[in-house]
Amino acid sequence: MSIAVVAVALGLGLAGTPINSARDEASYQAGRENGETQGRIYASLTSASASDQEIRARCKTAAEITTVGRYWTGGYIPVADLKVDDFVDGCFQTYRVLAPK
Repeated sequence: MSIAVVAVALGLGLAGTPINSARDEASYQAGRENGETQGRIYASLTSASASDQEIRARCKTAAEITTVGRYWTGGYIPVADLKVDDFVDGCFQTYRVLAPK
């Protein structure tokens, strides 16, 4: 078998491998709600710009200080079920729109 055939076979094999990229929708939406609150407060207190890195750090802190869980309009997420990365992504999406750039 030639190297090209092996490379193509490996490429096809890897392309067919599912990647678990599904986000936890509850964590994401809870993050969006938190980002809206944080973004509105930030914008009302200052006109200083907030970097993407600063916003992500604030969102991550909000997720990590949750010790028992998080309430949001869709219900309750126990702390063990909160997906921090998805929460941060949701928080950032809303916060970024509201905070000055």
